[in-house]
Amino acid sequence: MPNKHKQTFRQFCEKGLSTEQFNSLYELPNWTKYSITLALNRPQIMPFELLLDIAKEIHAAPLDLAINYECSIDRMTARQYFSLLD
Repeated sequence: MPNKHKQTFRQFCEKGLSTEQFNSLYELPNWTKYSITLALNRPQIMPFELLLDIAKEIHAAPLDLAINYECSIDRMTARQYFSLLD
């Protein structure tokens, strides 16, 4: 049974970031607002490149986001995952 108290990726971003930081996610170059909204709501299917861009923007380790919030977990390849371990 899933843990009902676990924070979602969207909750992590909304609560853990300042309003300015959160809004800056929607201004990432090469990504639409729709892509960002989808990534916040369903982080498992976000493209790997978007995971890297979001992690850089919020100053977080991409590996931590992938492990704790399953960001990009359904789309990243094994090679991409191993690149996060380096």
